[in-house]
Amino acid sequence: MQRTKFIFSKFTSLYKGRYAVVTNTITVGAMAVFSDVTTQKIEGNKLDMTRTKHMGILATGCGPLMHYWYRFLDQRFTKNVKRAVLKKVVLDVIVSPLWYAIYLTGFCVLKKYSREKAVSEMKGKLPILISFDLLSWPVFQTVNFALLPPHFRVVGVKVNEFFLGIVGSHLLNNPYDFRKILEDFKKK
Repeated sequence: MQRTKFIFSKFTSLYKGRYAVVTNTITVGAMAVFSDVTTQKIEGNKLDMTRTKHMGILATGCGPLMHYWYRFLDQRFTKNVKRAVLKKVVLDVIVSPLWYAIYLTGFCVLKKYSREKAVSEMKGKLPILISFDLLSWPVFQTVNFALLPPHFRVVGVKVNEFFLGIVGSHLLNNPYDFRKILEDFKKK
């Protein structure tokens, strides 16, 4: 039991100390890789390591931004717990289109898409990602902000994103287009 407490305290200190941004960044990248591998297994595909590498690179690149964003939210909103949770969730949802735009832009760069193809990907996939996000993210983040201590905020986000990442990885790596979905819907 003593050994378990020691290991847990060492693990926790990685998310609190001077290297918290590094620990969070590594966690973000690892969770994205795990999420993409899980997605590929669910899809029944042979493991595409280039795809997994791209997803890991993108997430790792966003790691420091996430670390400082959630640190800002936790430091800025500390008073009334219910009101603070609500404000954090609302702000997080408001900036989510920016996160998705950054992520999708990076995805297009890694895939070496032409400008036209990248714009088409943005127009076709960004509305789907944002719609799905608006339906699920506020629930996940309310639990995260209400129950987890600040030093585990990014980990909580990544656990949330693991599930959303499965959907996102599938969407980004398959031919979905919001405009086509709307056209098909209008025909019915």
